[in-house]
Amino acid sequence: MAFHINKPKRDLQNVVARRTQTESELIVEEVFRTNDAVKLSYIRHLLTEAGIEPYILDEHTAYIDGRGPMVPIRVTVKEEDASKARLVLRELDQDG
Repeated sequence: MAFHINKPKRDLQNVVARRTQTESELIVEEVFRTNDAVKLSYIRHLLTEAGIEPYILDEHTAYIDGRGPMVPIRVTVKEEDASKARLVLRELDQDG
């Protein structure tokens, strides 16, 4: 399965060109970044309760040296769920 990430719309310089979704492609959009494992757990909970499946990127890479998150952990969702996900997460602070 191919995995494509669309950057948030506010970051126009890095917007990935839209592709036609096929059966073997999953197009996701980043909706949040964090270095906080507790906040990440809460984000997963909020999105799941809202019926949105989160796709977490860089979670294992962030902890590779054992000292804690060294790179921001990216939370992505299916492109069609991005607006709803941002609404659900609107009160959380970005820290990554």
